[in-house]
Amino acid sequence: MSNTIHPSAVINENVILGDNVYIGPNCTIGFPAEYKEGFGKSVGYTVKVEDNVVLTGNVTIDAGS
Repeated sequence: MSNTIHPSAVINENVILGDNVYIGPNCTIGFPAEYKEGFGKSVGYTVKVEDNVVLTGNVTIDAGS
């Protein structure tokens, strides 16, 4: 099955998507966490979204920090 990604969702290049994934509007996935000491620093972690996951609107999943 194919994935469904809303046009307003923003997904970083380090994200690995499984099959049959739904990502809703205004989701942000895989970017570095925003915290004072490490803001703007990328540590290279990957985010993996497994098969058959549904992420509804306005979900944020940060990369590890």
